[in-house]
Amino acid sequence: MIFLIAATLLCYSIEARELPKSSYKYQNAYTVFKQLKRAIGHSQKGEPVFKMIDTQYCVARMNFHEGVIELEERAYDVCSGFGADSLNALAVLLGHELTHYYLDHDWHNSMGSSFASEEMGHEMHQNGIEVKSMEHMESEADEFGGIYGYLAGFNTLGIGPELLDNIYASYGLEEEMEGYPSLNQRKRIAHDAQLKLQDLIPVFDAANYLTAMGLHEQAARCYKQILKEFPGRSIMNNAAVALASESLSYFDRAEVAYDFPFELDATTRLSTGLKGTAANVSVRNRLLKEAAELLSSAIATDPGYVTAQLNLAMVYELMEESKLAGELLGSASKQLAARPNADQEALLLIARAIIADRGGDRAQAKQLLEQSLAIKPLACGRNNERVLKDIAIRPTERSMGFAQVSESIKGQKIADIYRLFQDSQDHKTQYLGDEVKLHSKEVQCSNVVWLEADDHLIMLQTGAHYDGSSAREIAIGSKTRAVQRAYGMPSSQLNARTGAYLVYEKEKIAFFVARNEVQSWMIWDRY
Repeated sequence: MIFLIAATLLCYSIEARELPKSSYKYQNAYTVFKQLKRAIGHSQKGEPVFKMIDTQYCVARMNFHEGVIELEERAYDVCSGFGADSLNALAVLLGHELTHYYLDHDWHNSMGSSFASEEMGHEMHQNGIEVKSMEHMESEADEFGGIYGYLAGFNTLGIGPELLDNIYASYGLEEEMEGYPSLNQRKRIAHDAQLKLQDLIPVFDAANYLTAMGLHEQAARCYKQILKEFPGRSIMNNAAVALASESLSYFDRAEVAYDFPFELDATTRLSTGLKGTAANVSVRNRLLKEAAELLSSAIATDPGYVTAQLNLAMVYELMEESKLAGELLGSASKQLAARPNADQEALLLIARAIIADRGGDRAQAKQLLEQSLAIKPLACGRNNERVLKDIAIRPTERSMGFAQVSESIKGQKIADIYRLFQDSQDHKTQYLGDEVKLHSKEVQCSNVVWLEADDHLIMLQTGAHYDGSSAREIAIGSKTRAVQRAYGMPSSQLNARTGAYLVYEKEKIAFFVARNEVQSWMIWDRY
């Protein structure tokens, strides 16, 4: 979609004034930029610098030689015209540029990149850049940029083609320009990328909710399905966390009494070991081996990915490879010394405490936990403090025991959706292996995911612009405290990088909250 090839010298022949970092436009755009960079990772390649400039020439451009991405103020204003979707539009624009940078598209050795201009199109043509090869790279950047945007917490679906129209109109660009695909070709590329996103996003959402519900094996299947199309480090990590969490149920409870600090991008899960018989050793070893392979791949993609290092250390500890676990924690410690992060520093100390206690040094384990809690009093740290005092971990406080109220979304109950699936084949199906199927479709501003295996798990999720309320009058934008007043304390909670999932098992509803506000929710049932 956002197609940015041109000679760097041409870009910089236009005198540009950089907007001050105190500008609200810069602050808004830079916030989006930071979230996208964090979602992409790839720290070994370095992080490009962001600038906003006042020219009206290139829309946005990447100077590969200097590692600088520049966004023109007018392009920002075009994105602002999307109102409630303005930050989402910025995410599409900047995510595309960042993807070109991180995918290392091969024009950058001698060329810069920019959105469009007649002069740059001519220069691109003169330098022998074929439109067909650029279409391929544009498709990649649209697809990966859109997924990275979604992982960063932005709704990147459906904006691309309209954003192109608005930019071409605002800049007075011709629909046909030398060296560039036509506007219609660009819109087709953007549209095709959106179709892929429409297939992947329901699977990603389902995986997160399944993880929040403790259905780790099903979540792992969904993450691995995404990896077929999008081998991103965070998806590798999340699939591995699901597999490792599932493995805990195949240990004897005494072996996994700890609250292992597995991170779904800063997420901890209570261990639930129940099945520690000899017959299950091979199952847990298989799960851990696969988790280790995925985490190793994530680290190979980004050697600075501390989250994966911490997780792999815990997987190695469960595999009784304490030396390897310790080496990984040492590497993570060096990374955190260069780029401090209180949550991860606390989790690293918890991991070391677990290794120390499993190795027979409870005194050191207690000391490490004290240090962890002093840095950040995480629930995971408190839970393990109780373990070291030989006190059982308290189960998560359940919801407050309200009489169950039948939930619906846009008037649709799960029973209605089940009948709808039975009566119609108008849905997309993805095969997750072992006769497990994942069906999805949109139903009246909502998204439906049906996981078909031994039983049928149907999940109905609010869409991005849903304007209704839950059975207890919770709406998008409601505060987290309002959810707790209405539904009580959740039966479980999954803290993810962009927010938290609050699960109410009795009511069969889960809310996704970010910045202390409800962003969406999901209801479910089994048949």
